[in-house]
Amino acid sequence: MLTQTTETAIKALLFIAIEKEKQPLSIAVIAKKLKCSPTYLSKTMGHLAKAGIIAVQHGSKGGMSIQRPYDQITLLEVVQACQGMFLPDFCDTPEDHSIHICTFHKAMHEVREATLKTLGKWRLANLVANPQGNIVGKTHPVCKMRFGDSKVVAKAVGVS
Repeated sequence: MLTQTTETAIKALLFIAIEKEKQPLSIAVIAKKLKCSPTYLSKTMGHLAKAGIIAVQHGSKGGMSIQRPYDQITLLEVVQACQGMFLPDFCDTPEDHSIHICTFHKAMHEVREATLKTLGKWRLANLVANPQGNIVGKTHPVCKMRFGDSKVVAKAVGVS
């Protein structure tokens, strides 16, 4: 459902938020930590900049910083910045409500509405508050949002 670009954008936002004392962060620093291509990350961050989620400072001391309070940035906004409008591939709801639609369409419409509601509810602040869970030991070894040393991440966000 989420593209690699969207997952990378969310992970980059988490890293920038956790490293708030070292702002702004360069593409090179973020790419190294996330283990991805700086060129790819630059394009990904460009989507977030166009959406007003991050600010880009140019120059030798430039880099990326989050432009708004974390509780004002929804996952839906990040998804739509990276993937466009969230419109799953199924038939549209007809404007004329007297037209009967297929049952599959009704189910998929409910999935879309629930997904939009959930992505709109979750905010960057929620992710920053608990960036790494404890599914297996102290961190989940295959978590897509995992980066760096879990002790360093926990200390940076004030978790013991």
